[in-house]
Formats: sequence, structure tokens, C-alpha cells
Amino acid sequence: MRCLVVVAVLLTASVAYADFAYRGYVMSDLRLSLPGKDAPGGDDAIRFLRLDNSARLTTRIGADGVEAHADILLTYRGLHDDLTLEEMERRTQSDPYDFESDALYLHVSDVLFEGLDLLAGRQIVQWGAADQFNPTGDLNPLDLEDPTRFGDRVANEMLLLRYAAPWSWYGESVTLFDELTVTTAVLPTHRPSQLPGHSAAVFADPALFAQLVQNQTLKDFTGIQETIIGFDAEFDYETRLPTRGALAEDVQYAARVSAIVLGIDTSAVYFKGVSDVLMPSRVGVDLTNLPALEGIDVTALGVDLNDLSSLDGLLSAAGPLFAGARIPVAIELDYPEIEVIGFDFSTSLDAIGGLGLWVEAAMTKHDQVIIELDAGDLGVLELPEVEAGEFWKVAAGMDYSITGWWYLNLQYLHGFVDEFGAEDLNDYVVAASDMKFGSDRVLFRVASI
Repeated sequence: MRCLVVVAVLLTASVAYADFAYRGYVMSDLRLSLPGKDAPGGDDAIRFLRLDNSARLTTRIGADGVEAHADILLTYRGLHDDLTLEEMERRTQSDPYDFESDALYLHVSDVLFEGLDLLAGRQIVQWGAADQFNPTGDLNPLDLEDPTRFGDRVANEMLLLRYAAPWSWYGESVTLFDELTVTTAVLPTHRPSQLPGHSAAVFADPALFAQLVQNQTLKDFTGIQETIIGFDAEFDYETRLPTRGALAEDVQYAARVSAIVLGIDTSAVYFKGVSDVLMPSRVGVDLTNLPALEGIDVTALGVDLNDLSSLDGLLSAAGPLFAGARIPVAIELDYPEIEVIGFDFSTSLDAIGGLGLWVEAAMTKHDQVIIELDAGDLGVLELPEVEAGEFWKVAAGMDYSITGWWYLNLQYLHGFVDEFGAEDLNDYVVAASDMKFGSDRVLFRVASI
């Protein structure tokens, strides 16, 4: 027997008595590449990279302590991929558009007692003090589609309970303790990150895949693929991300405590759920059932998956028979399950012109990450990609407005967003400079990492 439980919160309010606010904008995003030796069309090529036109509307309507929030973005893309004649018959193919929502939720104030708020629905919750790179910001997956907006997040469905304490402690010259806020979050499902264009090349190109994985056997196996490609064979890659259902074991949890202590914004975070780092979980390729090896009992030739040199020798000997062959490769991806404990501090030094400082760090605990190599009749190997353990990611930096129109930002990072495991973390320095002109209507930005 199945039981269906439906929980719904409905906001209705007469327009005459509701608090209604809205704002929006229309933006044209036009980008091009300057001529250079690395330009796709050569030294003299000027290439348009983006011709997007967007309209955004953000609204809020409230009555009797209940507010409904909506944030809608419509983008028409001026560039599209190559089209077939059949695709040109469909307007959505020849004139592509994206429809996004960064917010669609209800905010109920003083639910059981004063200071306790409930936020339910689709929303982006920004945790962490660092700029763009937030080791403690795990509630929303990353939006990596646009490199100039790196660090943006994808909205996710969640339920938040947030309590803001009404009391403070003051000293003679400084606030000792203020703005204590306790937040708990429940995320019923996991939403994948938004990847940049042509991300599939990382998994479909053997050379790039060898850089992605850490296990030596998998690196050696990409060498087998390169050997076969050298004989004019082709691999047909199917890359997929299995759906995580809305089962109880898939629910993600988080909690955060924040306050201002001695004038310093501080917070501590706990998260149990799924990482933003996308990793392969299975690679399936059967090299034994190919026309090139028909009639050859590969398993009887002493081929051992644990020693791929024997397989490489066999394939090299049969190489000319592979010409024109199409070999299917199935790659399954997944996000590792994690537990995160983190903290952050941020402050502004008014004595030296408002210099901003921040430190954010998070320890991620994880189980062993296994990649299954399924080679058909040759057998199946379970390869340890990342050993069980924990690792720290850190973001520390400063920002300063030299003048009203010139802004500087400098950060140190230990562990980039796509790095996972203690052996995979590297160190980076990120620097950015913004200059505004024409009463802040024109922004010129230079950034380096």
C-alpha cells in the first residue's frame, strides 16, 4: 500500500492590501575575441563569442507576514550550433532561448515565535565570506557556464528555518556580540551543476581524460584508446549522469550559526550531502567483441587488465584490422557524497580606508571514490580513484577601493572548485581590478589567476 502526503503553502492576498515590489532590467551581452595566433580563424580573425539579449524580472508580494519571491530570467542566444534542415523547421532551434529562475519561494515570518522564519521553495542561499570561491557554500550547485560570472550558483529547492536572536552585547567602544542567526536547511533532491560549453570533450578525449583521473590504470587505459585511434578507429562516447532520486537517503542537510563577534563577521557551517565536483564512476568499453578480433580468443592469450601492456601489444599487432571500426564507450558520472565542517571570518578595517579582509575554510570528509573499469570479457576492475579521508579547502583575501572608481581584489586559494581529494589540491592566487567610468555606467575589469 502506498500513501501520498501533500504539503502545500498558498499565499493569497488582495492587491489592495498586499505589499508589492518589483524591479528588472534588459541587458545585451556582446563579446568578441581579438585577433591573435591562438584565434580559431587565424591571426586576422575576429570572432563573436556571445550575442545574448536578456530580460530579468524580480518581484515580491507580501501580506500578513507571508511573502512570495520570484526571480525570472529570459535569454535569447544570438549564436547557435550547426543546424540540420529539420532543425531549421523549429523556431526554438534556429532562435534558441533559455528560461531560468533563481527564486520562486515563500518567506513566512515569525512562524512559531518571534524571530523564527520559514523559507520554502526554489532559492539561492549564499554562505561564506570569500568572494566567488566559497568552500562552505554547498547548498547550491555551481553555475560554470559563463567564465566572467564564475562563482554564480544554480537555484535549488529547499526548506530553511532561520532564527535571528533579538539581543546584543555592547562594550564601550565596540559591539561584543550581535546578530546571532541560526539556520537549518533541508534539500530533498540534488541538482547538478551547470557546466561550461564543450565539457564532454574532457571525458571523450583520451588525453584530457588521462589528466582528469588520478588512478594509473585508468591513465594507462587511455593509452590503449590512443593506440586504437592511431589505426583510424573511432570511439563513440556516451556520457551520462544517473539521476539521484528523491529518496530519504538522497536528502541533504545543512546548518549554519553566524554572529558578529568583536566587530568581526563569523560563522560556522555543517553540511551533509553531495559534492559539486563531477567525477567518473564507471568506464565501460568492450574490446573483445569487435570485428577486428573476430575468431580470436583474447582471454586465452594471457591478456591481463592489471597489466595493460599485454593488451596494448595485442591491439598493436591487430592494429590494421581496426581501420574504420566504431567502438562504443559508456562513461557514467557521479558526485561524491561528503560531510563538510567549515568556518569563515570577515571584517573591514575602517582605520585604513575600509580595507576588507576575509578567511574561509572547510574540511571535507568523504568515503573512498571507486571508478569501475568494465572491459567486457576481459573482466571488471574496481579502481580506487580517491582514498577515503578528508581535505581542507581555503579561500583568504582582501579588497580595497583606491578611489571611487578603482577597486582591487586579491585572493589566495587552496583547492580549486573542480579539485577533490587531498592529493588533488593545488594553490592559486586570484587578482582582479575594476575601473568604473561614466558615473558607474561603464565597467572595465582585468582578472588573472
